[in-house]
Amino acid sequence: MIRNAPRRRAFTLVELLAVMVVLSALAAATAPIVASAGRAYADAAARREASQELAFALTRAARVLSDAGGEVSTAAPAAIELSSGERLEKLGSTLWLTLPAAAPAPLCAGVDAVTLQYFESDGVTDCSADPARAQRLHIQVERAGFRLATVVYLRRPKA
Repeated sequence: MIRNAPRRRAFTLVELLAVMVVLSALAAATAPIVASAGRAYADAAARREASQELAFALTRAARVLSDAGGEVSTAAPAAIELSSGERLEKLGSTLWLTLPAAAPAPLCAGVDAVTLQYFESDGVTDCSADPARAQRLHIQVERAGFRLATVVYLRRPKA
């Protein structure tokens, strides 16, 4: 007597091919989304780094200029030099900081624009024509779509 052997259930070749086609279509549809997310993350990381570098440069420049204790000897829309020897200027696309008796050092590269405004102590009276009277300095720096600004209160030299 012949026994009927239990039949094993398995997927047919056609069913496996159908599943592979469906999975391939899903992968093809989601690949651009995943790639787009990766690019967005890389762009956000680059913008964050540019913002942090710019903030550091502006903070460093403000600290050096406010602690210097010199009068403004040279004033320009994108450069300042104090009588004590400190100098901040944009040359090309780099913001440079020079300390007394030191070589100029790059503070931040890739800077699009620097704007310096010179004011008396009231913060309203523009004294660009006579920079030695400046007691307040407004610095605005632009880089990679970011614009950061700060106010520097210049210390007067001790008499």
